[in-house]
Amino acid sequence: MALPACGFAVYADKGGQLPLAIERRAKGKRVTIINGVKGNARALCQSLTSLLGVGGTVHSKGQFFDVEVQGEQTERVSSALRQLACVRGPGGVKLKEPAVVERGCAYDEFLRQEEAPNGRRK
Repeated sequence: MALPACGFAVYADKGGQLPLAIERRAKGKRVTIINGVKGNARALCQSLTSLLGVGGTVHSKGQFFDVEVQGEQTERVSSALRQLACVRGPGGVKLKEPAVVERGCAYDEFLRQEEAPNGRRK
């Protein structure tokens, strides 16, 4: 089964739920665990840690990996996984497409302007 362009995939169960779990560690610290990551799990961990601003690590479980993210982050992790477009449903079917957001910036309008014959923008 082919991996998405990002290089990693997280497979949802038959009900469409992501394989996320919360574990309580020493001194009451909580960790969010993403089970069954296939592909480049280190890239997923790096993406999540930079997006969420938390620490994380990767553990190998045979051909799959477990990615741990510090804190109780289930909602933020699930939205980040959908945003990264790495979620796959049962049988390798991709779940609903992420929404494309159009940005409106004055700089974009400037770049779209046509150039005048003298090399300057209109």
